[in-house]
Amino acid sequence: MRDLGRYAAGGSATIDAYAVDAHAEQLPNWMSSERFPPKLQRLVLQSVLEMGGDILIIKGMAVDEEVRGQGHGGALLDAVLAESEAQAGFLIADLHESQQDGFDVVRFYESRGFVSVTRTENGDVFMVWPEDFAEKFQHSPGAQEALDLTAGGPSP
Repeated sequence: MRDLGRYAAGGSATIDAYAVDAHAEQLPNWMSSERFPPKLQRLVLQSVLEMGGDILIIKGMAVDEEVRGQGHGGALLDAVLAESEAQAGFLIADLHESQQDGFDVVRFYESRGFVSVTRTENGDVFMVWPEDFAEKFQHSPGAQEALDLTAGGPSP
């Protein structure tokens, strides 16, 4: 496991991200059950074990209010994606905190190659990176059931 957390210029943005070997025993520990529902955890583990290599888990990201919209968050995420050398990445976009001030966090991550896969029971959006892995992930055995996490179904 490599901790990829870092700060952007002057500490204006932070990211909590890890590159984890897909076969590492501690991998399930990095997907807390409060953020990754059990069905989703099993699907992620099944998918990454078949793939091998490192996966990227982004647990959170924040940009100071006074510098939002100036590219600090995007530059930070781009650097982490490049440095991780991961085959795939996962995150849950927290819509309750992130949609403040008109910022669309889902659109932000989609602009960096993440794909919205489903909504969790609390309404947050589960996202997968890169797009080609997201396509395989969504069509893997058991995906239909695991991704139907809300009453509204799998569409974010």
